[in-house]
Amino acid sequence: MAAVATTLANARGEALSLRKRRTPLGDAWRSLRRNPIALVGAGIVLFWIVVGLLAPILPLEDQSKTFVDRRLQAPSAEFPLGTDDVGRDLVARVIWAARVSVPAGVLVIIVTGTIGCVLGAIAGYFGGVIDSIIMRTCDAVLSFPSIILAMTIAAVRGEASLTNAMLAVILVLWPEYARRYADPGRPDHARDQVAANVVSPEREFGARSL
Repeated sequence: MAAVATTLANARGEALSLRKRRTPLGDAWRSLRRNPIALVGAGIVLFWIVVGLLAPILPLEDQSKTFVDRRLQAPSAEFPLGTDDVGRDLVARVIWAARVSVPAGVLVIIVTGTIGCVLGAIAGYFGGVIDSIIMRTCDAVLSFPSIILAMTIAAVRGEASLTNAMLAVILVLWPEYARRYADPGRPDHARDQVAANVVSPEREFGARSL
């Protein structure tokens, strides 16, 4: 019995030590490995980050030069994506654009997720009027088509710039994070009440249990 107790104590100690050594980055990587689609998406993002960083040393054409004689060419071996209306290679333009669009997209997701998660946690923790105000604001924003709303916000801002586009996307997307994060922040009794209010198949189709 003493040997069994010692073995169990050692196993418990090893499990606790392994749990202590776990890091948020390691947990994120394990979750990512369990989701092949997310893993592919992360690989694509990483690829474009690397390509954008290597753009200055890649053999690409100068983006300031125009070639009117080869404008609007179809995709070919020389120009895999064709050329634009002033003859510039679209592959080179896409790679150079990645230096701006990828960091901007990552920044938008970070800011949007931070705002949405903080407001969702506040709504779930405090509940009551605060919860109602935040969630009804989310409903109001989500009731509009996201693309149309983002275009409207950018147009109201006036100037066509990357900053205005990023601000418009942030204002449109934060409710999705807030709604997802509000329920885990609610007390257990509130989550149980939400789960109990789910419509059963019998009530949904108007049937009565005998």
